Amino acid sequence: MPAGGFANGFRLNPFDYPGIVLVGWRFRRSLADRREAVERLICRLDGAEIEGKLWVVQGGRIVERHCDGDEED
Repeated sequence: MPAGGFANGFRLNPFDYPGIVLVGWRFRRSLADRREAVERLICRLDGAEIEGKLWVVQGGRIVERHCDGDEED
């Protein structure tokens, strides 16, 4: 899928799936950065519902993308 394909809610509708998580690994990210991203995701999954949503984990945060183009942290 072309770059940005998964993060594009119009192309891959999260409502058609039990939930989608895209972890944005930037080139040359350290193991510590990757571990922090996964730990942040695990904590978020513990207290939030992902069904029908698209989460993008990047830059120390998790952004929930909506098909209408809106985002929220």
